[in-house]
Order: sequence, then structure tokens, then C-alpha cells
Amino acid sequence: MGKIMLVTSGKGGTGKSTVALNLGISLSKEGKKAIVIELDSGMRCIDLMLGIDSIVYDLGDILSGNCTLDEAIYETEYVENLSIIAAPVKSNYIISAARFVALCRQLSTVYDFVILDTPAGIGSELSAAAQAASHALVVTNLSPVSVRDAEKATDFLRKAGHKRIRLVVNFVPLEFESKEEIADIDDIIDEVGAQLIAIIPEDKLLKKCVLNRTKKEIKKSVGIISFENLAARVIGREVPLLFK
Repeated sequence: MGKIMLVTSGKGGTGKSTVALNLGISLSKEGKKAIVIELDSGMRCIDLMLGIDSIVYDLGDILSGNCTLDEAIYETEYVENLSIIAAPVKSNYIISAARFVALCRQLSTVYDFVILDTPAGIGSELSAAAQAASHALVVTNLSPVSVRDAEKATDFLRKAGHKRIRLVVNFVPLEFESKEEIADIDDIIDEVGAQLIAIIPEDKLLKKCVLNRTKKEIKKSVGIISFENLAARVIGREVPLLFK
């Protein structure tokens, strides 16, 4: 059985979908079969981020029985072993937790990693994902608002029974202006209350388009290396943090 892992954040704008997709890409490049499921009803974006031209069927169609599972799974052109299921096109679509859990368990018999890209905030989608997943990544940036909301998301997951919660600090400047900024990372870990698994630096290459990473000729950047390290830790290997 594969691992089912949710990726969440308390606040929008933390780069959560970018983390979910880049983790999927890095795992696929490790030879793992991965699928990313987007749950943000009416606000889907992972198809565009991966350069997929058109989506016919989505998660809502699967859960409503309007299509077969295979019809709603889209493979990426440039990355072998990486697939996606897009979010429901209707913004008012309510995900059935029971059906979603069953779907994730079915997919975990085929994929090494099922990555759930949840919308920001604490809602029904996160609740459904929490019931399905065995592992969780909480994403924050350095802003106090994002950190506070990441703490709320962590508390929600813990109350839902999750024990394997890890913290990803995103959009960290490559150069700290002072030693106090380095100490801020430790303060974030303490406030959120989750073990740190990755620090992702600001990277113009990744900000421009996730699709850039899928091109074989692309030169490795510090951001790509940090996601490769994250994937290695998720798999179970011990690799150093890019920053500390």
C-alpha cells in the first residue's frame, strides 16, 4: 500500500500547491509512482501549472459517478510516473468524505504516494483529506499570519488523530539579513508545533512555472535541490536541510 499524504496550510498564498506538485515531481524522479489530487473546488490550478491543456473529468465527476476513475486521471507529458486528478469545476461542490476516503485507499493500491492538495483554511475538504491521509505536511511562510494559521491547521489535524505531521517553511530568502532571522525558523517550529521536514528557499525558477522543472534540460536550482531533499526525507532517507 502506498502512503496517502495531505498538504495543507492555514492561509492562502503560502505556495502549498507548488509544494504538493514539486514533491510529486521529485518523488517520480526517485522512481516512485505518484498522483496529486487537488481538492480546491472551483479554484483548480494544477492542470495549468503542469501545462495540461484541457480537463474533461475531475474529482467531482469521479465521486459523483459521472466517469470511471481512469477517465479522470491525467498523466503529465514530461514527468514519468506522475499523474493528477483535478479539483471539481463547481465551486459549490461538497466532497463526500466517505467516498473520498474509499477513492484514496483504492489509489494507494496502485500508487506509491497519493498527495492531497487541500485548499487553504479549515473546511470540509481538509476534514475529508484528514480522514484519508496517514501523513500530513503543513506549509507556512515567514509571515506571522501564515505561521498562526499553520498552527491552527496543525491543531485541527492533531485533534483529528494525526500524529505524523511535518512542517515545511516556504519562500525563505537565500540570504538572511541578520542572525535573528535564522532564529525565527526555530520560533516558527515552536509556534506551529510540528517537526520541521523542509525549508524551501525563494527560487525564481520555481515561482515562474512548475512546468520548468519537468524539462530535462533545466539546470538544477537551489529550489529544485530542496524539493529533492524533501522527497528523500519523505521516502525515509536521512539528508541534511538546505538551511539550518
